[in-house]
Amino acid sequence: MPRERVLVVDDEPDVLRICQRILSGDGYAVTTVSNGFEAVQLASREEFDLLLTDIRMPGMDGLDVAEAARTVNPHLVCVTMTGYSTMDTAIEALRLGIDEFIIKPFLPQDLVAAVTRALEKERLRRESARLRALLPLFEANKVFMSTTEVARLAQQVVAAAVRELNADRAVLFLFESPRSSPTRLESAHAVAPLNVLEHELGPWMSVAQEAMRFESPVVFGQHNPSEALVEMRASSVLGCVVHAKQGALGALTLSHDEPGRTFGEGDREFLSVLCGQAGIALENATLFEELRRAYEELKQLDYMKSEFISIAAHELRTPLAILMGYAGILEGMVPSHVKQYATIILRNAGRLRALMDEMLNLDSLERGASFVRLEAMSLAEVVQDIVDDLRPLADSRNQVVRLELSDRDVRITTDREKFGMILTNLLSNAIKFTAEGGSIAVRAGAHEDGVLVEVEDTGIGIAPEKWQRIFERFYQIEDSLTREHEGMGLGLSIAKGMVELLGGEIWLTSEIGKGSIFRFTVPLSPRS
Repeated sequence: MPRERVLVVDDEPDVLRICQRILSGDGYAVTTVSNGFEAVQLASREEFDLLLTDIRMPGMDGLDVAEAARTVNPHLVCVTMTGYSTMDTAIEALRLGIDEFIIKPFLPQDLVAAVTRALEKERLRRESARLRALLPLFEANKVFMSTTEVARLAQQVVAAAVRELNADRAVLFLFESPRSSPTRLESAHAVAPLNVLEHELGPWMSVAQEAMRFESPVVFGQHNPSEALVEMRASSVLGCVVHAKQGALGALTLSHDEPGRTFGEGDREFLSVLCGQAGIALENATLFEELRRAYEELKQLDYMKSEFISIAAHELRTPLAILMGYAGILEGMVPSHVKQYATIILRNAGRLRALMDEMLNLDSLERGASFVRLEAMSLAEVVQDIVDDLRPLADSRNQVVRLELSDRDVRITTDREKFGMILTNLLSNAIKFTAEGGSIAVRAGAHEDGVLVEVEDTGIGIAPEKWQRIFERFYQIEDSLTREHEGMGLGLSIAKGMVELLGGEIWLTSEIGKGSIFRFTVPLSPRS
């Protein structure tokens, strides 16, 4: 395949044939003409990469041909051939941006080398320009991605576009939410920091609306007129749609007001990339703001729920205490056939008090109002006490509770009440979720620089995807409408909070239908 298209101009037929043979043999697509006028006409109709022209030609010399051809194709690479090299000619050639000279007569390799060097210079020049254009885009992107406020980000997008494209005015129109098929901009919010008043937005909006019909940026001006240009008092306007993953966010328009100034192809490419970056940044900022609002609402709801739990638990304690007090008095005074009813009242009042205690413990943990009261104690002693307290509950369900303690008694310094509450919650859960006739094992001993306690049951088990969620407050593995087991789903959340308060960790392993093992560690003494 031909590499580049080369237009050769010379009034000598032999030179044209030689150039065509040499350059075609090297892979170039070569077109030859014998005079400058024909060359300019051809260059205005077709796209060429390089012009190879003789300087001294009748009618129109090579430098005039190069200048005229460059007006229609600014990126055209020019190489001149001459047998008359003077200082004046060289200076004029430099002024016109001629890329290479070649002196007649020349060898084939000299011609190929001159053409190759000229094309390579242009390639490097374009690459350098592209890299220079990327630098402000890179800097703009850093600014965009560090901003999470939509209004401030919109101002930064407009400022970056105006600064890098040297525009006089700009307006960014933004929809409240992305549009998959945008048709009208009337509902869009306008960001116009550069002296564009609200009553002047009409023509800007019509240009932006027109720009949104195109996939790539569009320039309105002398060669692509628009009625809005007169109302905007602009010589040229560049518009580009701002896209995001979810659809169009709006459109950005910029203007040159000075007569004769216009936006070029490089400006269109730059704005296309800039609007792409802006679309991503604006979408991220919008999502961040939505997330922040949702988080604030969630925090408020969470606070209200915590306040309700705290107030309800505190307010219920006094009437409950009175109820339990009088029920206890009645239990000792009433006849035996009525005594069972007082016993039921006391038992259920005790359950209600336990639930309120859980709610208050959770509330104090969340508020950071729970304090650690340290004391030295025997690990075996405190574990034995908890197991003995809960063994009657297991016996009522025909369950076997095994206690496995290490031979060496371990002394720890921690909060006895909170340590006991952790183990109580784990063991009572194991009893609750293990079927009648099942078995439970409690193990405790030294572990690295602390102690390790395990509670293993043969209960219903927990699916792996719920292992982390099981420690969330109010979370229960059973459906709230059909579950068989009592409780509010606070026990494990409280246990986790208290383990962490004591400087330890808690985790579990489990298998559906076979049971669970809950483990927690506590340091031997408080960590500094």
